[in-house]
Amino acid sequence: MERQRYSCSVSRLNDQHTTLIAGDIFKFNIKVLYHSINTVRIERPCLLYSSSSKFIPCHKFFLEGQYFFRTLLLHVLFYMDDPEEIFGRAISTVGEQFQVNPFPSSESQPLEIPLELIIKLFDNHQYLRMIGASSEFIKMSLRRSKVVPRSEYCPICLEDLNINARCYSMACNHVFHQQCIMIWLQISRECPLCRYLLPNPLKEVKIL
Repeated sequence: MERQRYSCSVSRLNDQHTTLIAGDIFKFNIKVLYHSINTVRIERPCLLYSSSSKFIPCHKFFLEGQYFFRTLLLHVLFYMDDPEEIFGRAISTVGEQFQVNPFPSSESQPLEIPLELIIKLFDNHQYLRMIGASSEFIKMSLRRSKVVPRSEYCPICLEDLNINARCYSMACNHVFHQQCIMIWLQISRECPLCRYLLPNPLKEVKIL
C-alpha cells in the first residue's frame, strides 16, 4: 500500500457565496505544513509557508492557477514530489465548491471570496535533499554563465533569462538567475531539474 504523500484542503471562509460571476476575486490564505513520520511516531508538523491575502481573479485562477501557486510557493517546491499534481488537486478542489453564472443580473456586483488552502506534506525520504549548503560553499560551486538563445527561462522562478544577463550554472550546466539558485541551494543541495547533488555540506565541518 502506497503511503500518503500529501493532503490538500480548501475551505470557503464565507459559505454564503457559492456562485462565481465575471469579476469575482479569490483571496487566498495559504499554509504549507511538513510532517516528519517515522516508525514510532508522527513528529509535530513544521510550518513551511504561511501567507494571507493573496489575490487572483477567479477566471484567471482556473487558467493560470499552476503558475500562481508555483510563484507563491517557490521556496518550498523542493519538499514536493510532484508540485503540478498538488497544485492541480488544489485547483480542482476549488472548482468543485463553486458554480459559474455566465449571465449574472445587472445588479450583481463582483465579490472578494476568501479561501483557506492547507497543503500537508508527509515525509517521503527526501530529508537528505533538505540539507542546504553554506553561502560560501555555494559561491564556490557555481559558475558565471552567459545566457544563450536556447536558454529561455529560469527553471526555478520561470521568468525569462535575458541574453547576457548575470546568471549562474551548476556543474550539470543548468542555468539559473543568481538569486534564485542561491536561495534554492541554501535549502536543498539538488539541482531542481536533474537532481545533480552538491557534496554534502556536513562534510565541510570538521568534528574535533
